[in-house]
Amino acid sequence: MLPAALAALTIWVLAIDIPQPTSDWLDASWQTVLVEAHLHQRQFGREIAFTLGPWGFLTMHFYPIEGLDWKFWWEGPGKLALAAGIIALSQSLPSTRRWLFFLAFAVLGQLFADTFGIVFVTLAVVGGLMRPGTPRWALGALVVGMAFLAAVKFTLCLLALGGTVLAAASLFARGQSARALGLAGAFSLAFLGWWLAAGQEPGQLLAYFQVSREISAGYPWAMSAEESWPVFLAGVTVALSHVIYAATFMRGVPADRRCFVWPAVLFLCAAWGLAWKHGFTRADGHVLGFFYFCLISAIAVPAWLRPGQRGSWFDAIPFLCVLGLGIADAGFLAQTQRLVAFRWLGNVRAIARLGTFRAEYEARQHSEEAKFALPPLQKAIGNSTVDWVSYEQGVLLLNGLNYRPRPVFQSYIAYTSGLMKRNRDFLKSPDAPEFVIFRLQTLDARFPAQDDALLLAELPRRYDLTLNTGDTLLFRKKSIPASPQTFTRQPVGTASPILGEEIRLPDHGEQALWLQADFPLTRLGRLRALLYRPPILRMVVTQEDGQQSNFRVIPPIAAEGFLIQPFLETTSDYAALARGEGQKRLRSIRFEPARTSEAKYWTRASVRFFRVPELPAVPSSSAQPSSFLQQVASSGVANLVPLSARSEVGMNYAALADHQVLVVHAPGEVIFKPEPSIRKLAGEYGLAEGTYTGGAHTDGAEFSVECEFADGRRQVLWQRALDPVSQPADRGVQMFSVELPPETTRIIMRTLPGPKGDTQWDWTYWGRLNFSP
Repeated sequence: MLPAALAALTIWVLAIDIPQPTSDWLDASWQTVLVEAHLHQRQFGREIAFTLGPWGFLTMHFYPIEGLDWKFWWEGPGKLALAAGIIALSQSLPSTRRWLFFLAFAVLGQLFADTFGIVFVTLAVVGGLMRPGTPRWALGALVVGMAFLAAVKFTLCLLALGGTVLAAASLFARGQSARALGLAGAFSLAFLGWWLAAGQEPGQLLAYFQVSREISAGYPWAMSAEESWPVFLAGVTVALSHVIYAATFMRGVPADRRCFVWPAVLFLCAAWGLAWKHGFTRADGHVLGFFYFCLISAIAVPAWLRPGQRGSWFDAIPFLCVLGLGIADAGFLAQTQRLVAFRWLGNVRAIARLGTFRAEYEARQHSEEAKFALPPLQKAIGNSTVDWVSYEQGVLLLNGLNYRPRPVFQSYIAYTSGLMKRNRDFLKSPDAPEFVIFRLQTLDARFPAQDDALLLAELPRRYDLTLNTGDTLLFRKKSIPASPQTFTRQPVGTASPILGEEIRLPDHGEQALWLQADFPLTRLGRLRALLYRPPILRMVVTQEDGQQSNFRVIPPIAAEGFLIQPFLETTSDYAALARGEGQKRLRSIRFEPARTSEAKYWTRASVRFFRVPELPAVPSSSAQPSSFLQQVASSGVANLVPLSARSEVGMNYAALADHQVLVVHAPGEVIFKPEPSIRKLAGEYGLAEGTYTGGAHTDGAEFSVECEFADGRRQVLWQRALDPVSQPADRGVQMFSVELPPETTRIIMRTLPGPKGDTQWDWTYWGRLNFSP
């Protein structure tokens, strides 16, 4: 009994997540919004469209002060109960497996919070609900725990529901119909109880399931990320091993055990498939979670399915999973011991200073509030309702504004027609906020105008641009409401290109141009999407001056459409659209597979163009620099207006202590044409704080300054790589200074990804650029 209690305490201490105050960056923002949604009793399904359920806010890392009491209850008694349940489930394992199970959970479990719920539900179903002889009280405790996790996340809900149904089917097959009905009824009542306890209306359950299904269906198309070939091969090896084991095991099951084993194996296959899709759809850190889940299940499951029998070749799977962890992150295993020790000591110290924790937390929160204070917006908005169209809602909440979010509250998640229409309809409804704060932001190098495409087209029709701070726009609802109808789309052209074929944009007068496109997959492509993930599609756009940019295109968004003209690349471009201007014009576009070898997955596309009469976009004079480039100088980022600035993701401004910097997400470049008398260039550069704090994991970035001569020759004057995660000296603002050679005609300032080529966290910036004689 004592070793089990010590094991549960060990797992509990390691599993504690010490919260952080609200901040501005992406993860901090959406996590804080979910906490805020609970505090304001927002209804999931109608007011909040997200795959985390109404209790999902407990698993967040970033918390406003008002939610700390809930976090304390979850990290204390809540996680202690889960840890006790995990250890209790392991008690039926043979001694060696039990200690391997505990060691894997203690060392690795706290590193994969996203996978923890999948592991618990899987073990609860196979090691509890489906095992003959489980006491009724234990079944009740497991059902209550599973029902709670089902209200935490939609995928856990599906897994728990499927496991309960199969467990009930197993009981029916064994002639225990009353117990089967009791199990199904207990789970349903427990889930409904948790739903109501979270302040949710029973009538919103169907809406929650519908919107969660839609988000989940669009996720592989919009959020996928690629892994290296060694990681893929390691994952396929582990996955195929599970498939082969399940197939061979099912054939040798005695007839008297089939009622238990077959439902258990069927459920395990579903759990393994879920872990595979979760890990290899967005194959960044998620692949580590796949290997971890397979490691835990490979240790525990054989002993439950074949009690008393000797080992088999499947016992080698844990070693394959450890190998996969090492391949996915070469330094992971080497750092594991240090990370575990660091987390253990940190959590013990946090528990020890619990009495002063709240005061320290409030001080840090107030520091964040001062850091991101926006007095002009606070003054203009006052107590009126406001939404924030970008992924930095944390800034809005830090400013104490009256937040009224649209259902899909982060625009990069509005990646299907239904999700986009939810936000558009909210903007048209009486519940729409008085103000909208806007920043054009996206991720994964997407074409910026895709995210929340319908809302982007409706916003200028229903709101007036009242304030432009350079990196942020403030819109106010028009005093005379727009027509209840949505914007119209008048056909102006079609195309049916093969991938790689250039498409010239049709004439559309002085109005915006809308693009719709369908990209059917071949049979092979559909099979790949089902078993793995859909292939990634790119769009190369060519501006009138010949400059090209490469962006990711999301097919479900393209099917509904988005603004293609004027070219919306930055917040300033959108401000121009709101004024009826079209600063940047595209000449042509073409679609390409992300990899040449993936062309076989696509058939011929169907592209349609539409004029949008309600959105005037009068071309600005090409003789004048764009207002965005002028803003680079007027904002103090540089003392010279650049010739051009570009990034695959986009650009915007960010505020440091007392000045602004230009965020040029790597890969990107800013080009200047200095006067012949200019001989020196100095300035600052760095990676935004959110790229290496609060769980972020940039692999660094490279900065360089090149000069170009009249004959086209180029010379690298300065370059430096930053790695703020592992090198503390690379954090914060960095300074540089270079001498410009005689006859320099242009200066090219570049930002490039780190050594792994992972651009996800590369929020690189330049600031206080000073050209001098």
